[in-house]
Amino acid sequence: AAWEAENEYRIILDDFWENHQNSRKFSYKFEDLDGIIFGIKTPTDQKLSIIDAVRKKCEKTGRELFNFYQASYNSKTSQIEIEPIPLLSDISQIPK
Repeated sequence: AAWEAENEYRIILDDFWENHQNSRKFSYKFEDLDGIIFGIKTPTDQKLSIIDAVRKKCEKTGRELFNFYQASYNSKTSQIEIEPIPLLSDISQIPK
């Protein structure tokens, strides 16, 4: 399958976690993130909010590059495809 070569981690939570919202928060190192993949149904206002938060975090940490990707459904192949959004990778070019 197309996803077999992906180098990503996913966390699957069972029903116990659904009732423990504070327990669902996980820590990570920002510098370890390559980027963010926006899902097919992610609303534009949420994307803009996330992009702004990442831009601010990059400014604070001195990071110049951060990758954003968009997932879309390809009806010809019946698969979800992930494409980079190149205009957003240079954080310094994102308007404030």
